[in-house]
Amino acid sequence: LYLDQTYTNKAMAQAQLFLSRNPKSEYEDKALNVLKDLRERKAKIAFKQAMLYYDLTYFKAAKLAFELMINEFPDSQFREEAQFMLYKSAHDLAGASTDKRKIERYEESQIYYNKFLRKFPDSEFTRDARTMHASGERSLDRLREDRLEQVQINLYRRIETNVDLAQRTDLDSERAEAMEAAMEAYEELRDEYPASPWLGKADGLMSEMDEAQGTD
Repeated sequence: LYLDQTYTNKAMAQAQLFLSRNPKSEYEDKALNVLKDLRERKAKIAFKQAMLYYDLTYFKAAKLAFELMINEFPDSQFREEAQFMLYKSAHDLAGASTDKRKIERYEESQIYYNKFLRKFPDSEFTRDARTMHASGERSLDRLREDRLEQVQINLYRRIETNVDLAQRTDLDSERAEAMEAAMEAYEELRDEYPASPWLGKADGLMSEMDEAQGTD
């Protein structure tokens, strides 16, 4: 429905050609107004295309479409809503993403949020934007906490695995390598996460390994 802009493009080309050939024509203002109206028509079409992507929940495509529309038609009457919808598309894309991508996409959406507020601090969409921003911040906090927790768990598992290997193996070289790997993981857990609930358990494992080494 919105893809065929042949006549609009031809009319714009004719208006631009007229202006370039007749820079001081008495019809210059009229030609400029025609050109402005045609650009606004194209901006409306681009905005509706982007909205169609959003309505179909193609948030990634919508985000790109709104961004392209804003870049091409920065002075359009649709700019304010497009700037808001760009943020909303990015926010919803983050929410629909896999856990692996959520953090980076929520962080990216906050960039669009800040840009929207800078451009349109008194917008009619500000309240909705602030509500989404608060929701996104809560999600980010939870995701970051989960990621930190997972990092600590992974370090503890590395300690546990290598301590177990060091105690079971009969090969001195393999035992030494496992002990070194356990120590590296332990030191990272201790230094980077001194308040970790996994640190106490790791202390116990390292003590077991030291005791086992002393009895050899």
